Amino acid sequence: MPESEVRFGGGPFEDAIAHFRRKVRVPVTTYRDLPAQMHAKAFMVAGAANDALLADFQQSLLLAMKQGTTLAAFRDDFDRIVKAHGWQYRGEPGWRSAVIFNTNMRTANMAGHWKRMWEDREMHPYLRYVQVQRPAKRPEHAVWHGVILPIEDPFWDAHFPPNGWGCKCTVQNVSDARMKAEGWQVSKDVETFPGDVPEEWAYNVGKAERVSTERETAAFRPLPTARDYTAYGRPETIPVDAPRAQVGEKATTRQGLLQAVRKMLHGEAAVFHGPDGLAVGITAQSLGNHLALDRAEYIPFIPEVLEEPYEIWLLPYEDEKTGRVELRRHYIKALALDKTRYGWMIAEFRKGELWNTTFILSRSEKELRKRRKGVLAWARAEK
Repeated sequence: MPESEVRFGGGPFEDAIAHFRRKVRVPVTTYRDLPAQMHAKAFMVAGAANDALLADFQQSLLLAMKQGTTLAAFRDDFDRIVKAHGWQYRGEPGWRSAVIFNTNMRTANMAGHWKRMWEDREMHPYLRYVQVQRPAKRPEHAVWHGVILPIEDPFWDAHFPPNGWGCKCTVQNVSDARMKAEGWQVSKDVETFPGDVPEEWAYNVGKAERVSTERETAAFRPLPTARDYTAYGRPETIPVDAPRAQVGEKATTRQGLLQAVRKMLHGEAAVFHGPDGLAVGITAQSLGNHLALDRAEYIPFIPEVLEEPYEIWLLPYEDEKTGRVELRRHYIKALALDKTRYGWMIAEFRKGELWNTTFILSRSEKELRKRRKGVLAWARAEK
């Protein structure tokens, strides 16, 4: 299949477009900066560390999905964007533009297909792996050609296409009637092994991106990432600010915690605006009902952490039940409460509102600074 054919034919594929539109721009140095599953939620281009540059690429690709633009047309846009931003990238322009175009088109397409297949699983309960027959087909993918398994089978967690750079494999959803008509059987003893799909592709883009409208029963866990402040050139020494607010009272009951939240909000709800331009909504009922009681005395610091954080980190979490991935913002700030109490305050933003807070206490400013490297990992593990 020529490169230019990796696009949406027959009109816009709305589910794929919706998937791509929901992606959050994340500047990175290399493709491996993000855990594999996080790519279902994040839009990134290796080496593009400028948000304006990413925004132009994202808009160009979104337009291509809506209009059925070919790779040849995208290459003109690629050259224009690179020139406008003075971007220095690795590889030849023809190769680099093809990787960006085909990877985003292919993953969005397959995410859209997974959504429709999952919704149709009662009528078509099986998936059949199909390797597109072409001269450059991969022998390592040929062993899966014709594999038929229920859509709930764990095989699809790592082997739902694409399964590598430039992979054009696909799947068919199959009904019981089709199984009988074709004489097909559910596959047994399917050969898989660790590493048969490259690590950066060994996930199901549709599952990871899946958006649920049902009551949440998810079991989210933080995805590991090796990136810390040093990888982004952030300073080793950080300012330790004297807080505007005073330490609040401890709470021994849920009602006491609710009262502390209402006091901080000056009512039942409030909206705070951070330096990233996002509005962080807080309602007393929502935050007060799931915040741990031992966080009560640190509630007064929430406004200044959201409005004047030292750093904002975008971190991935995975639902262990479905494989769905979501990104959460973490606003962090170092505070000096008095001469013997210092702490890292982390406010977690999820689904349009403040979701949680963590306060990591230290006995001295020196001890606080030593925790710089692991503060986010500690805060996520503590939940």
